[in-house]
Amino acid sequence: MKILCIDGGGIRGVFPAQMLNRLEERYQQPIYKSFDLIVGTSTGAIIAAAVAAGQKMDVIVDWYRYWGLKVFKQRSLGVLKSFYHHHLLKKVLQDVFGQRHLAEVSVPLVIPAVNLQVGDVHLFKSHTNPRESGKIKLWEAVLSSCAAPLYFPPYQVNDDLLMADGGLWANNPSFVALIEALNVFGQQVEEVNILSLGTGKQKITFDPGGKPGWGLSQWIQLKWRPFRITPKLIDLALHVTSESITYQCQMLLGRRMLRLNQELGKEIPIDDIGKIDELIQLADQVYEQRQAEIDAFLAH
Repeated sequence: MKILCIDGGGIRGVFPAQMLNRLEERYQQPIYKSFDLIVGTSTGAIIAAAVAAGQKMDVIVDWYRYWGLKVFKQRSLGVLKSFYHHHLLKKVLQDVFGQRHLAEVSVPLVIPAVNLQVGDVHLFKSHTNPRESGKIKLWEAVLSSCAAPLYFPPYQVNDDLLMADGGLWANNPSFVALIEALNVFGQQVEEVNILSLGTGKQKITFDPGGKPGWGLSQWIQLKWRPFRITPKLIDLALHVTSESITYQCQMLLGRRMLRLNQELGKEIPIDDIGKIDELIQLADQVYEQRQAEIDAFLAH
């Protein structure tokens, strides 16, 4: 069983999107035809849903170029509200996915999220629980998984689901995918093969600066001119959880897990729209360097 997994990471999602674009160009067929299951979190949910719906990846790369600049253009000036509202993101996702339901995709799809009303994890699935997958729109599942704390407000689905970013527990959804393969599809561990796409490994550092205490100003950094809040604690948590899941899955799967990611050498917050072209160029480099490994994975 071949599985495609895509990490969360905001605007850095253009990195895996471009690698899939290159893959699609090489094989001259939709990405979903190469996989039996697609799993994506947060920005990875956008790409995963697009793959499962048969959307071309060059369109999604252009989506990041154009709409990323608009979605992350104007920050809120208040410190007690989310940086961005999801109205524009909602509209864009509706344009991309239309009104098709979660169940109406070409290949099984899983999108992790968090249900804040019950304080528990939630998995949107296209292939199980038809009462939900046949009722919830694809864009609703994606928007739910994209509701990163501080960046976007939670999204209310129907009356019983107040949803937040799936990256809070599965920013790298590879382990979710492995469990799905074993428990739902009845696979054995040695039958599972995962292509895991990261959104770049950030270099997130903290300077104690000789200060006697450590509080909010260190975890969530403020800049006054121009005014900007950078929630480094959230970025750090997403980064380390992704890397820990990578390690765990590689220990279980060995060479049957191919992880494509790259050191960024710096911190690139999830709303840093100035790095889009740089991330696309980096994706091209990584794809070219590891093309033989990707070909071997798909041919296995």
